[in-house]
Amino acid sequence: MRSRLVAACLAVLLALVVGSCGESKPTHAELRAKRVDEPVRRDSVSARVGDVRLVGVHIERPAGVHAKGSNSPLLLTLANDGAPDHLVAVSSVDSRSVVQRTGHQPPAQRIGIRLSASGVVAMQHVDGLHLELVGLKRELRRRTFVPVTFRFEEAGPVTVEVFVSGSEHEVSPGPSSSDGQ
Repeated sequence: MRSRLVAACLAVLLALVVGSCGESKPTHAELRAKRVDEPVRRDSVSARVGDVRLVGVHIERPAGVHAKGSNSPLLLTLANDGAPDHLVAVSSVDSRSVVQRTGHQPPAQRIGIRLSASGVVAMQHVDGLHLELVGLKRELRRRTFVPVTFRFEEAGPVTVEVFVSGSEHEVSPGPSSSDGQ
């Protein structure tokens, strides 16, 4: 009786081992590619144009709504899988302009973000380098999408339907004469 129990346990164990041999765990590279290539995530979107990936793209929104005429942070990470490139322009039909800022300093005269070969530029926090929609043309509500066009010197243009997420940041003041592109 005892030998039958041992034989049965060994058979079950062998079945489990053999059954799991066919299943392979995804590699780190496969998981990373899935995260990057998955276009819509919980609170952001991702896109690709040429060798450039736009990852975790979202518009930050405070607890209320972004009123027409106000400004809103546009946050993302750029990852370059190829030769050097340069983000030269960003626009949206839902804002007067899009500017490049570093923290709360005045905006740059024009957008100019360099991507080195195989480089990454993180613009995920309003206290650091980021983009900002200036002079919203409509009220932005949570869980809506805003079309934004990114233009790269080498990779070319790509229009992304950017998700408006929730945030605890305050709405920036409306446009002023110092806002430029």
